[in-house]
Amino acid sequence: HQWPVVYILYLREYYEYSGIRITIDTDIKSTPLVFGTKLNELEPVDTHAILELKFSKEQQQASLELFERLPFAVQKNSKFMRSMDNIGF
Repeated sequence: HQWPVVYILYLREYYEYSGIRITIDTDIKSTPLVFGTKLNELEPVDTHAILELKFSKEQQQASLELFERLPFAVQKNSKFMRSMDNIGF
């Protein structure tokens, strides 16, 4: 059986640019879900924000042009995996 092992909470802002959906996640916190977990005692995962672009195949070129204008490196990220690392799994 599978069950939840971590609770993740974050603030999300939504934007749209030329039909490309953009989300920015900040204040990312997590805690393991074990008996007695207090959800008001969440630990920060890190101080980074996560920016995500969602686009169709037809918007791929426009999204690449947008990526090129961003002032930071593009990389894959997972709030779940970062949270699991943070709580020691």
